Amino acid sequence: MRDAAVEGLRLFTHEPGVERTMTFYWDARDDGLWRRQELFYEGCMLRKVKEFYRERDDRLWYRSASFERSSGVLRVSRNRSSIFGERSADEAQRVEPLRVSEKYHRNEALPPDEDVAKYTFVRFANGSGGEMWVYFHYRPGSVIRPYRMYTKAARGEEYLASTIAGNAPAALPCTIVLMPNAEEPSELEQYNERKRLAWWESVCLGKVRGTMTECSGILASMREARGQAARGVLSVFDTLRNRPHETEEDRARKLAEEASREASRKDYLAPYIAKLELPGSFDGDYMHVTLTLEQARQVRDEALRELKERLIQRGHIMQSQMDAEKKDFNERQAAYQNQLDAAGLDAGRDEEEFAKYCKEATWRMKTLDERLSKHIDQSSEKYAKLAQRLAEDPRLAALYKGQQQPPPPPPPPPPPS
Repeated sequence: MRDAAVEGLRLFTHEPGVERTMTFYWDARDDGLWRRQELFYEGCMLRKVKEFYRERDDRLWYRSASFERSSGVLRVSRNRSSIFGERSADEAQRVEPLRVSEKYHRNEALPPDEDVAKYTFVRFANGSGGEMWVYFHYRPGSVIRPYRMYTKAARGEEYLASTIAGNAPAALPCTIVLMPNAEEPSELEQYNERKRLAWWESVCLGKVRGTMTECSGILASMREARGQAARGVLSVFDTLRNRPHETEEDRARKLAEEASREASRKDYLAPYIAKLELPGSFDGDYMHVTLTLEQARQVRDEALRELKERLIQRGHIMQSQMDAEKKDFNERQAAYQNQLDAAGLDAGRDEEEFAKYCKEATWRMKTLDERLSKHIDQSSEKYAKLAQRLAEDPRLAALYKGQQQPPPPPPPPPPPS
């Protein structure tokens, strides 16, 4: 099933009770998501989610999340005759995965021993803590690679233990595997890396939840569209009985007409040509229609104007998200400072939680800023590509007949505030 109008979705495949796969136009998405695959246990419970990426700046190409087999969580519709299921709330349940992994391509600017190849975060099912693994890339010609494993206590366990004892909590065990002649990291470096991995685990969990929410929204949109387009379907036998006198030539002609109509529906200029006043002899083939000078100019200008509006609107949306994030950060910072001034005491654990929030908010604002900058850089390029494509389209040849008229200049990028 194909639906490019839903979040860049290119192809949707579903095998009830086994898997559900979404393939996207990755170059049209900000995150570079190419494919997302959901695998299920017997009983239609979510078992694993796999995400594949392309051409990302951070070199991420794979992310996965594995879930516990349970009788009451992440259960999709048992109606196996339904492609999308009946209840969208089932996909929206927030359940923490037992295992989250990320894989990265090689960064040639870094030594292999310092270039992260894989992160793995494990949460024990009994809630007694977990493990954080970081693997580095292989050296050329090597069959082994360095890695580190840090254990983590249950949530709140380390803090409560240190509070009762009245001193700093004991260091949790870790495993460090080094390459020959490599220097072992100091205790401070290990402590900083443990804190960084704990923060990155929360970031990965947030990304997993975000893609689950997005795909649930896509499924809801497809359910709604499918419900509106529901209609009766004739069987093969009824179709054959209804055309007993049809010849092979007639069938070939109908197939050719259907193929032509399908190509016209996929034509990027079809929505604009359909608005024109075409002659009565027009047979519906938008791919080979002949346009006058005024009609060609109208089609070109409307296509460029619509693209420009989409680019500007998308830039405004990104800017509004950035402004909302900054406003929330400033309000939280002011409230925390007022709380400290009123209490006149060390905030203790509140200070640590606020520091964690500051890190996450800073990362979100940085990501939004990078997305906005990337969008601004690509807007002129997209506009110029469409203008060049319009200039080379034979249906608009009336615009450039007898003269080399350059395409209109690209629009100004969305202004950041």
